Amino acid sequence: MRFIKFWTCMLSTALTVAIATGMSIGHKGMHLAAKVLAATAQDLLRDPQLRDAIRAEFDTRRGSGYEYRALLGDRLPPLDYRVNP
Repeated sequence: MRFIKFWTCMLSTALTVAIATGMSIGHKGMHLAAKVLAATAQDLLRDPQLRDAIRAEFDTRRGSGYEYRALLGDRLPPLDYRVNP
């Protein structure tokens, strides 16, 4: 089992390097991903019913008692970039 995991990791790393170094498989993959993202954005912009369905599913999964709490908690951020010196 370790042998299979090792070669799976090596293959994954080799593919990542191939994609990052500009080989044609990496370019084709990036091109396909860009097409999929663009088509998804186009569907979302053109279909208001789809947006409403997505929002309804999001609200259902989030639940009615959801309350946003910042990860920082009640403390102030370490730097305040909005203050002009």
